[in-house]
Amino acid sequence: MYKIILITLLSLFSSQLFAQSSFEGFFGQVSTGYEKNTISNTAPTLSNSTGSQAFTTSGNATSNNMPLVLGAGYYFSLNPQFLLGLAADYSAVTVTTSAITNSSVGYATKSPSYQISNRYSVYIAPAFQINKESLAYLKLGYSSESLQRNDPNSSSNVSSSLNGYILGVGYKQIITGGLYGFGELNYMGYRQSTMTNSSKLLLNGQATTDSISPSANAYNLLVGLGYKF
Repeated sequence: MYKIILITLLSLFSSQLFAQSSFEGFFGQVSTGYEKNTISNTAPTLSNSTGSQAFTTSGNATSNNMPLVLGAGYYFSLNPQFLLGLAADYSAVTVTTSAITNSSVGYATKSPSYQISNRYSVYIAPAFQINKESLAYLKLGYSSESLQRNDPNSSSNVSSSLNGYILGVGYKQIITGGLYGFGELNYMGYRQSTMTNSSKLLLNGQATTDSISPSANAYNLLVGLGYKF
């Protein structure tokens, strides 16, 4: 008899602890914090019909900035303790990196910088319900950003889309009603994409094209507020 009563009480307690999550459904959020961007593999090559000329670079182009990330999505309940989120983020701030030095024997020094914009990510977010009003989650999905090369020795600025992935981990806590606070750590990695442009520099007295195949990565630590509708 006592065992039946104990099992009943534990069942009632469990059903209250893992009742329908306060996060199930649509949500929108905004966050900021710290972000570092790194652009690598930026040493260019000049080329034309007469041959090619490789440059060296002083290092990676980097930026340290405060992002503004807008997000929205939906959490589905899988069982009383687990949810699955489908969501998207958009970085609203355009970032310009430090200038780096590209050089080669017999050529003027080149000091390009890079502009990062229109970053968005689409991801799934498996989540564990700690209790009805708190959630721990992972992020895994696709990410893309626009990279523009600003080079004084090129005839115009050239841009390309870099595609890659996002990995993240985070925690959400209801403050009141549908309002919640959250914090998360994200890493984005982007594959190489060839960028070719007409150069002002000549090779063997003839016009040239200037090519690079940059890759990029970024990480950010964000805190923010959101609302579950």
